[in-house]
Amino acid sequence: MGTRFILTKESNVHERFKQRCLKATEQDTLYSTVFDGMPGRALKTKKAEELVKGESFGLLKAVPNALRVKKIMNQSWGQFVVNAFKMMGGEEGRNVMQLAYMASGAIRQQKAIYEGDEQEGVLFCGQVTGATQDLPSVKELIDRTVAQAEEVLKKGPTKVVS
Repeated sequence: MGTRFILTKESNVHERFKQRCLKATEQDTLYSTVFDGMPGRALKTKKAEELVKGESFGLLKAVPNALRVKKIMNQSWGQFVVNAFKMMGGEEGRNVMQLAYMASGAIRQQKAIYEGDEQEGVLFCGQVTGATQDLPSVKELIDRTVAQAEEVLKKGPTKVVS
């Protein structure tokens, strides 16, 4: 339902990406760990395709992104250095490369969501984007989902047999 909720009137996702999602098919997403270090599905964009091909990530490229994340999180240099050493130590099972992916991924996601940057942005979304045809309000979406669930339940068996 995450993808469905980003395609609502109230969603903060940039209008450019909402429209791309509405035009997309089920084949217009990519699944990989390269977007932010964790398995995920993203809308095909120039940057997403480059990442999957291995063309645009390196530890050196992650440094400026990490500094942007420091600024966004409003951390002092001391907080930033302490947190960086904790992360490099593999805190919570993450290694330095995964953390570099996460820092770069956060910036790419912001470029998609807030700036609508179709060249450098990466927007996580599911294959359901291909079946999505409209931008309802959240209330309309929830009402519709509940009504559809009620219809399915009415058609199903009245008793569960184990």
